[in-house]
Amino acid sequence: MLLLDAPKRADNPALVPVRLTQPEGAPAIVSLVLVVDNNPAPVAAEFTFGEALMPLDFEVRLRVDAYGDLRAIATLADGSKVMAGRFVKASGGCAAPAGKSMEQVRALMGQMKFLSVPDEEEGQPHRTGARSVP
Repeated sequence: MLLLDAPKRADNPALVPVRLTQPEGAPAIVSLVLVVDNNPAPVAAEFTFGEALMPLDFEVRLRVDAYGDLRAIATLADGSKVMAGRFVKASGGCAAPAGKSMEQVRALMGQMKFLSVPDEEEGQPHRTGARSVP
């Protein structure tokens, strides 16, 4: 099972928040593809996950070019696939400026930072989230 949470109407089409989660005990996800149907390049991202990130609790920001479906297609450890989706009202995200000079964008393209957030209960493992480099 895979749950996808995204706003019905995005405030900023260049930074649409998407959260993917699984309930406890759900089969492990080994890979995930995010598809934004009406974007010029519909495959927005591809991820590979390790067992340490299960059950999945993952957030990412996407650009959305036009009103349409946003889908997450996951491959489970046994090779089967599951999909979750949502219709998102956003437009112009692919034409929106990146917010930085193109030199800065090229220098940081594809890089990630990891933010470790300690759980409130003592003795519990830390959650790790990914976010793009500012």
